[in-house]
Amino acid sequence: MTMRAVVDERRIVSVTNLTREDGADFMEIAACDKLAIETTPYPLARANDALADRRSDRLTAADVLSMA
Repeated sequence: MTMRAVVDERRIVSVTNLTREDGADFMEIAACDKLAIETTPYPLARANDALADRRSDRLTAADVLSMA
C-alpha cells in the first residue's frame, strides 16, 4: 500500500520521541509519496489474534483492525 491510499490520514495523534521538525520532515516525505506502508489487516473479531501476533513478533508490518 502506498501513501496515496491513505492520503486523507494526515493526522499524527501522538509522538513520543520526535521534535516538531521531525514531524514536519516526516509529513514532507509522506506528501511526496516516498513511503511504502505495509499492513497486516485483521477483522475486529480477530483482535486477540492480532495482539498475539504482535506480542510474538510474527508481524513485520503495522497491524490494522477493521470493523467492516
